[in-house]
Amino acid sequence: MANMDTITVRGRRDGLGSQRARLSFSATVARHLVHRLAVSEVLLTDWCRMGADAFVCAAQWSRSHSFYRVRDGRHDPLLLAETIRQVGLLLCHEAYQVPPEHRFLMDRMTYV
Repeated sequence: MANMDTITVRGRRDGLGSQRARLSFSATVARHLVHRLAVSEVLLTDWCRMGADAFVCAAQWSRSHSFYRVRDGRHDPLLLAETIRQVGLLLCHEAYQVPPEHRFLMDRMTYV
């Protein structure tokens, strides 16, 4: 039986060969890393560097979130946008060592 708390992903590492990353879904990342006050608003659970500027991230979407609802069997597109926003913040702090007191501004996001 597979462990539902972790997943192994395979990817290319800088074109030099494959790399495996084991990502956990057991607990969220620290809330300050994604600029959230409540742990219940943190979607990300883990991340791993796959190359110089290549990463994989794990997220856990709530089935009963107070704001991002599933309607007609589909997730709210804003949930994806919030996940991407959190990924950007997490990687800035953890992968690129941007100090926590720095401010971030995102003026638009587009996806299809």
